[in-house]
Amino acid sequence: MAFFEQVPCLGLEQAVVSAFGSTRRAGTVAEDDANLRALIAAGTPAVAIVGKSWMLHVRQVLRTTPEENLAMIGDSVRTLKSKGRQVIYDAEHFFDGYQDDPFTRCAPWRPPPPPAQMCSCCAIPTAEGFLTGGAGGG
Repeated sequence: MAFFEQVPCLGLEQAVVSAFGSTRRAGTVAEDDANLRALIAAGTPAVAIVGKSWMLHVRQVLRTTPEENLAMIGDSVRTLKSKGRQVIYDAEHFFDGYQDDPFTRCAPWRPPPPPAQMCSCCAIPTAEGFLTGGAGGG
């Protein structure tokens, strides 16, 4: 947290510092999640959270259901937005998940329910480097 306490002294005019963490844990309440509390306590205007986008990881790594995974993402975004943060969602393993099942109803790339406005971003490796893109806002 010491780093985030020093950010206002840096005199940044163009850059926006973002805290980075993950969605709430499965089976927890977003407001009580230690990770989300730390992200809020960082005091940054933007927060980036990573979440699972590949059902293989949802089931085998998180050991939860696709529905709970979506709830984890949505609850986390809503909690951070309610604290006035701009939210950037990092859709981890997006292309693996999309390749496995682009039409799954529990896919994190489906539109989130309002008022979970967020920005999604991804980086695609190319021969020249990375092609990056984003969508959304708020």
